[in-house]
Amino acid sequence: MQPGEGQAHKRIEDAEQRQRHLATQLSEKQALRNSLIESKLRGELKQEEFRGMADMIAHDIEGIEAAQRAFVAEAEAALQLTADTTRTTVPAKALWASAHLTDKLTVQSALFPEGILYRTDIGFFAPPDDELQALVFRMLLASVGEEEGDHFQSGRGEWI
Repeated sequence: MQPGEGQAHKRIEDAEQRQRHLATQLSEKQALRNSLIESKLRGELKQEEFRGMADMIAHDIEGIEAAQRAFVAEAEAALQLTADTTRTTVPAKALWASAHLTDKLTVQSALFPEGILYRTDIGFFAPPDDELQALVFRMLLASVGEEEGDHFQSGRGEWI
């Protein structure tokens, strides 16, 4: 069982129970409304009694239906959010290590179209200017075994 599967199963059970509860409430209110109409037709209720009770039941039914719509929207949003967490992770470090040089050059040219510059004055790669390139650059440094706490200083006095 994957981590979090127990929690997800519990949430699904809770959601199903909540949906059943709402459906039961709705069917009870609809049955009450039908019973009210039958009583009115048999002449057991006065018009003002009927109108007051019918309005109250209609209001309750609207509330239950609104709760069902909100529940469905919430469930769909939760499914979309959890879809990202159930995707398989890619072992990027292992893939990069096993990739051929031509594949690595293709990825490098896509991520760093102007190349990765090496600065001889600081003896290290120049920090990228683009935010995406900076992120990928930090990931590449981490993938070659640099510890998280190690930082490199560029010639401009900035830490990367």
